[in-house]
Amino acid sequence: NLVVIDGWIYDNAPPIINVSRSVAFESSINSIPISRADVVIRDTRQVDRRLLEKSPGVYSGDDDFFGEAGTAYQLEITLQNGDVYISEFEVLNPVPEIDTLILEPDFIDETAPLFEPFQYFPVAVVTEFEEKGNFYRWKIARNGTFFSGPEDIILQTDRFVNGNLFKNEFKEYLFFNGDSSIVRLESLTKDAYNFLRFFRRQTTDLGTSGGTNPGTLRGNIRNKNNPEEVVLGYFGASGVSTAEKKIEE
Repeated sequence: NLVVIDGWIYDNAPPIINVSRSVAFESSINSIPISRADVVIRDTRQVDRRLLEKSPGVYSGDDDFFGEAGTAYQLEITLQNGDVYISEFEVLNPVPEIDTLILEPDFIDETAPLFEPFQYFPVAVVTEFEEKGNFYRWKIARNGTFFSGPEDIILQTDRFVNGNLFKNEFKEYLFFNGDSSIVRLESLTKDAYNFLRFFRRQTTDLGTSGGTNPGTLRGNIRNKNNPEEVVLGYFGASGVSTAEKKIEE
């Protein structure tokens, strides 16, 4: 019965915030939506934008409400019982453009010159910023649907690519004739990067040799009047760059 708050503000789309309560492990449902909450996103200029409940427990901003690079944002949620939950300020960092998206053939039979490659994987080419200390998340979609399992949390830092042109090969994502591929690059703060990194480890490494130990993963949100309460989830801010390519049949 813990409060779970998860949501992001982007520079290319209105924010979406999910507010719910966790359920018992053996429950047949994933969560219990929290409705009729007062959800506000505040920037460092103390400008508040109120979000509307679009469906049970899901709150979104107006169509013209986008984040801006270089601005920090804070989420504040007031429940019907008077509890107030507040996040730390998150800076929306800029993100480099994806210069080129290539769909590389995964298999070519060199002994058959007329044989056409039958599957492809995306390769994204990016020129990284010169400033050090940048953090990113990659997302891959096939035919408009993003892969969304915990194993699909693809994170990267600029440690080995800072200021350089580099390419990322996503060989585990295969596409076929007629498919369209979307590759999306999002900027992260260091805190958001670490939260997602530990979240992936908690959900994919448990029970494996050398895997992480189970534990409660706390994000950047707290009860304003009861900081000892365990609150799950994270409120983040991201710049977004996307590229799309279709495999012609």
